[in-house]
Amino acid sequence: ADSIRYFDADDVATTEISGFDLDSNVSFTIEEAGAEDELLVKTSTSDLDGTTLQVEDDSKSDFTTVFVFDLDTDDSINDIELNEVAVTVVISTTTYASVIDDAELVIDGVTIDDFTASTSVNGLVTDLVFDVDGDVTIEAGERVAAELNLRFKALAIEGTTVQGKITSAQV
Repeated sequence: ADSIRYFDADDVATTEISGFDLDSNVSFTIEEAGAEDELLVKTSTSDLDGTTLQVEDDSKSDFTTVFVFDLDTDDSINDIELNEVAVTVVISTTTYASVIDDAELVIDGVTIDDFTASTSVNGLVTDLVFDVDGDVTIEAGERVAAELNLRFKALAIEGTTVQGKITSAQV
């Protein structure tokens, strides 16, 4: 080899034409982009302590916020693009399918309504996996709000408790 050309982390091209010995061993480390970045899920001051929702017995409700949390890029140096977010919905006395008509997740003002639901624990626990598909990017060092909105079916069973929860591993 007579020369080596490479690009550094700042996308600056450098060409070396002398001073390297092909018989020498050279060690270097390649780090994946964003290896030191993190996304934290934090409680939000806007989260509801609790509320009573009056549901009609003959029609669906409007979308109602049931859970608010924050997504924080903390000490990240790069922006973080979201691909999917999973939120767990826990229902106290009946199945998800008998109470919930539809769901949406609003992250930093962007509404995500494309999701898949998988239910377990006798229908009382349901994971909603929202397909964000890069529609939301959180800038490095920013903290944004996310809220789970649910639309309820017409009243079937009184006294049902509905809760949302999430962990960082679900984002």
